[in-house]
This record gives sequence, structure tokens and C-alpha cells, in this order.
Amino acid sequence: MSLSKFFSISLIVLFACTSKFSLEGFNSEVWADDFNGCDNKRATLAEIIIDKKADLIGHGQNDIVAVLGKPNRHELYARNKKAFVYFVAGGPLCSQADSTQSKLIIRFDGVNRAKEVIYYKN
Repeated sequence: MSLSKFFSISLIVLFACTSKFSLEGFNSEVWADDFNGCDNKRATLAEIIIDKKADLIGHGQNDIVAVLGKPNRHELYARNKKAFVYFVAGGPLCSQADSTQSKLIIRFDGVNRAKEVIYYKN
């Protein structure tokens, strides 16, 4: 077997054996249905995320978006660092947006790996 053929087969096996990232007990559909946190459906799910934040640390942006969906806001920092902000309750586009705003923030390092998960709840 030639080296290039072996390499090609190895890559196929490697990508075929990788599993999709998920959080046990987390319902991505319910989270996505309350995009701005206006219906207060995300609070219980945010608690699951915090309980399992160690499972999120080290994962890339694509894995996080695959589970949590598109963030409500991106925050960009120096040296390619960024954060995803997900409104859990009372987001700025909600009719009841006020001081009861709760949000989940996932901060990424310079190579787009999650390094910190913070839940600000009011």
C-alpha cells in the first residue's frame, strides 16, 4: 500500500470516528426557540450549562455553536480573543428588557477554544 493511499484511508477513518459534541441533558431546540431570552425558557438550560461547563472548556467555537446556536452578541478583544453572549432572560430586544437581564458568556482564547463560562443571573 502506498503512503498516500494509507494517509487518505487514515484521514477518512479519523473523521468518520469523530462524534458530534453535545451536552448531556441539554435541549438545544428549546434553547434555540428562545433566541433572545424573552420567554424565560433558557434559565433551567443555563444551569445545565454551568453544571457541565468543564465539558465546554477547550472546545472550539464551532462545537459551541453546534450546541448553543448562534450567539446573541459577539464581543471582540485584543489578540484574537472573543466572547459569545447568550441572553438567558430579559434580552435587549424583549418587551420586558430591564434590570432582570440574565446572560451566559463563553470566552474564547486566541485560538478559538472556550476558556471560561460565566452565568450572570439577576
